[in-house]
Amino acid sequence: MKNIFYKLFKPNFKIKSYMKFNYLSSIVLLILISPIIISSQNLNSKMRMVDIEEKIYTAKKGDVVRMEPGTYYGTLLLENLQNLTLDFTGVKLITEEDVTIFTLKNCSNIKIIGLTLRHDLMGCFTNCFDVNTCKNIRFTNCDINGSGYIGICVKKSTGIKVKNCKIHQCVVGIFLWEHNEIHNDIPATTSAVTVKDCIFDSNEIGNICFDPNYADLTDFKVVMNGKKFYVNTDNFKKKYALNIYYIIN
Repeated sequence: MKNIFYKLFKPNFKIKSYMKFNYLSSIVLLILISPIIISSQNLNSKMRMVDIEEKIYTAKKGDVVRMEPGTYYGTLLLENLQNLTLDFTGVKLITEEDVTIFTLKNCSNIKIIGLTLRHDLMGCFTNCFDVNTCKNIRFTNCDINGSGYIGICVKKSTGIKVKNCKIHQCVVGIFLWEHNEIHNDIPATTSAVTVKDCIFDSNEIGNICFDPNYADLTDFKVVMNGKKFYVNTDNFKKKYALNIYYIIN
């Protein structure tokens, strides 16, 4: 009877041993391949930034360029582009370095929609957006986390519009920085910014500030929810000279 019992149940012991072996083998295999999977994911994230650049630079004037939603690591530099709508809805742009995340240079008539961006480090001394020598740049529905410095830095640019954006955790939310150098035979120009229906939160010095060094050389124009702020040679010393941080709002 004992032998019959053993013969009947011996295959089950083999099955159990087989299952146990497969279980342990699966765990070992998972441990071995996990770093490969993670490395592959990180590589794909970095490579996808190139996809964004290719989409933008191969677009034709007047195109609406829609980015694939996801989290991208790195920085963007757009130069000499005109007449494009860049839809970043569902896109997070993150950098782990102390560098400007998104730079626009010599661009005009560019719309940036739905982008979330931030520095992934404790404190930084660079900006989220640099807008340099540009004209008619629009930011809509963006989440701009300064991570400790400037949200949008506007330099020698005009016609900048910021609507329905959240600008937070900055030293300065929007900074108007003019310089009197000649650029392509063009002297210092007015920096003009229109801000509407935006949320400013936890910006250490101020939400909108300007560079006082050039207020006697050029005008700064800000429209905030319909209210106009003009800084020029006539009112600078009267209204703002005693304000050490030159805060408009």
